[in-house]
Amino acid sequence: NHLKPNANELPFGWIFASFMLCCLLGTMSFSRLSRAGVSASKCLVGVLALAAASCLAMAYPHASESGGASSVQYLGMLSYEFAIGAYYPSISVLKGTVVPEDQRA
Repeated sequence: NHLKPNANELPFGWIFASFMLCCLLGTMSFSRLSRAGVSASKCLVGVLALAAASCLAMAYPHASESGGASSVQYLGMLSYEFAIGAYYPSISVLKGTVVPEDQRA
């Protein structure tokens, strides 16, 4: 009975795994875009726009009938994790082109 969660319990393992998957997908998406010739700065603009839209979705003032977060808020969190996954490689590429090698930490 410990393997079957109660109807009132959240599946925290699945939630965490979905966040990590979205982060991985964001990193993979940046990799594919950069190989296709899209510059890191253009990717970063899209990533920041997605992060802003995700924050708006998370602030959506509608709760589900059970009193928890709605699916719109959960999708906002997933898309934010996707943006985080694409943010770090894009900012690293930009840092490598802007900051000289001897001054990087």
